[in-house]
Parts: sequence; C-alpha cells; structure tokens
Amino acid sequence: MAMESAIDTVGREGVRRGHVGVAACGVGALALYVGAALSFADPLGGSATAEEAGARLQDSTIERAVLLFGGYLLLALVVVAALAEALRGGGAARRVVPALGVAHLFLFALGVAALGAARGVSATFDGEVGPASLTAGLVVSNAAFPLAQWAGAGFGVAVLLASWGLGGRLRGLGVAAAALGVGLLVPPIGWAVLYLTPLWFAAAGVLLAAGTRRSSAAAR
Repeated sequence: MAMESAIDTVGREGVRRGHVGVAACGVGALALYVGAALSFADPLGGSATAEEAGARLQDSTIERAVLLFGGYLLLALVVVAALAEALRGGGAARRVVPALGVAHLFLFALGVAALGAARGVSATFDGEVGPASLTAGLVVSNAAFPLAQWAGAGFGVAVLLASWGLGGRLRGLGVAAAALGVGLLVPPIGWAVLYLTPLWFAAAGVLLAAGTRRSSAAAR
C-alpha cells in the first residue's frame, strides 16, 4: 500500500511538472520571438539600393535575432507535440497536425535565417554584405514566407477539424487556429498575420496545460 501511494505521488508530480513545462514553453516561445523581432527590427526597410540594404544588414544584429528565433522554434515544437497528444481521438485530421505545424515553423524560421546566412557568408569571404549575397538571402526569404503561410493555413484547418468533436478549450484553439489560417491567405494582411502566429502558440501552451491539468484532477 505504501509503495503504491509513493508511486502515485511521484506520477502526479511528474504530470504536474509536464503541465507547467508546456505552459512555460508557450510563454517562453513568445518571449524569444519578441526578442528576435526587437533584435532585427527590419534593417532593410527604407533602403533605396541593394548596396544600402546590404550596409544596413551588415550593421544589424541579425545573428542574435536568428539565435532567438531558433529558441522560439524549439519551444513552439514542444507546443505542437503537446497539441497532437491532446487531439487524440480527433480523427484523420489529427494525423497531419504535427507535420503541418512543423512545416510552418521550419519554413518561418528559414525565412528569417536566410538573411542571417547572407550576412554570415558575406562576412566570411568579403567582409561586408554585397548585393549578390543580399539578393540570394531575399530570394530564399520571399520563397519561405509564403510557403510558411500556406503550411500555417493547413495547420489551422487541421487543428479545427481534429478538435471540433472534442469540445472545450481544444475547440476554441481550433477556431482560433482556423481564423489565423484564413488570415494567412488574405494577401493584404497575410504577412502581418504570419508575424502574429507566435501569440497563438503561447496561448495554446497555456490552455493545453490548464486543460490537461483539470482533466487529470477530475480523473483522480
């Protein structure tokens, strides 16, 4: 009896830490994303020529932005994994949720990292960001971001379909994800919505943790 009680206590403690961990990953992902955005702050904006844009990129803190965005990527992936676990029983749509979530996050990260790569390669060979390196980085970024939008839209629809029959917080997350997905495909606002998606991952982490903790408490 004492052994069973000890095992049950350890199990509950592990579950509690898991809940806190998912919420912390959601909030931490948002914090890292904000830090990356503040570090980068669009140094290419307002540049009239490729040479001027390259000089602005050279003087930026793009390496810090890429590093912070990498942290955001890793923590957001934890939220995607927790969401896929919570959507068990969500039908066929649940099976594509992890793949689309990972695709969205990696394509978003690629769009950011491309400019960091342009600066890194230029610094290695030329000491400054030239027009050719800048153009290559912009080409990759402008290809990755729209693909991230499409993957994000598919992710939102898949989450909605998988969560619809489960009700509660999961359905609310699904509706919010689908709304973001629609926004990602609207040309005038798609880019702005893409930059707001980390808010959803932060909210998802917190709500998943709260919902799972309540379910565990009810089961006991």
